[in-house]
Amino acid sequence: MIVVAPVSVLLDVRRPTPPTVATPVAAATSRIIKVAAVGDTNPEGQSWRSSTAGRVASSIRRANPRAVLHLGDWQYEYGSCRRLVGDFDRTGWGALMPKVIGTAGPTHDWRSRSDTRNYRRHLSGTCPGQTSGRSLSSAAWSHARGGGSVGPATSHWVDLGAWRVISVSSGLWRYDTADARRATRWLDNALAQGRAAGDHMIVMWHEPFWTSVTEDHGPATATWPWVKLLDKYNVSITLNGHQHGYERFYPQTASGSRNYSSGTQAFTVGSGGNGFYRFERHARNSAVRQSNTYGWLRLRLWPDGRYSWKFMRTGGGHFSDRGRR
Repeated sequence: MIVVAPVSVLLDVRRPTPPTVATPVAAATSRIIKVAAVGDTNPEGQSWRSSTAGRVASSIRRANPRAVLHLGDWQYEYGSCRRLVGDFDRTGWGALMPKVIGTAGPTHDWRSRSDTRNYRRHLSGTCPGQTSGRSLSSAAWSHARGGGSVGPATSHWVDLGAWRVISVSSGLWRYDTADARRATRWLDNALAQGRAAGDHMIVMWHEPFWTSVTEDHGPATATWPWVKLLDKYNVSITLNGHQHGYERFYPQTASGSRNYSSGTQAFTVGSGGNGFYRFERHARNSAVRQSNTYGWLRLRLWPDGRYSWKFMRTGGGHFSDRGRR
């Protein structure tokens, strides 16, 4: 296993200093949106709050973010309603469901194009015995591709003030490439609408395009059409899971050139509780990576498009990462 020394980044990216605005400090602070992001959470058979995934959930609950971005692979080895309610929810994640914006990982969240029932019911709070309530994703049905309830294949977006969080499902590139192309057209339109509205944007899906190679996974090259759209609309942040660990990239263009002013910054946060994959080859523009410390990513989002990040350690090693842009 590669052990990465603790890192503390206070200022990673430099932008021109914005003009001073005479806004009271308390009012400016109140408009900052705090969100949590993590995926690859609950190992099979764990249903207690002191588990690895339970400690991540407890840490997020104490932080009380506005939204929780779950990056896929919610429950191992497969997210049936029974396991999601009996294990995932019981570890403490159920209490967070009303704040959850989700995306689905192929295999563990859905196994085929038609396997949508369990994930869809859990998001809507209707699995048998479920008491955790409806997710933010489910409440966003009016912003979903095709309308109706939100399932593992459903692209959708959620409004968080000056920020727009857009979720698309990388599993479409495995299970239904024609529908993946339709999702690409939808994403193009959603990003255009977000830019026209003056929103700053986060796009999330499960399998990362930008990633160092691990012992289990490489880059999800099929998602290249979505990466080109990130470039087209100068998307600030993209979030992924899939790799069991944490990796942060420098802001970059679709071609891989560093661009601190308008490039997209990618974070992979697969450190939610289900073990680790060893990083074997480091990708271009990878700023930092680790595969020995559980935790989640805290993002603080300013109305003017600035943001800060901090890796919130919950167990395992002693890795740290923080910065702002």
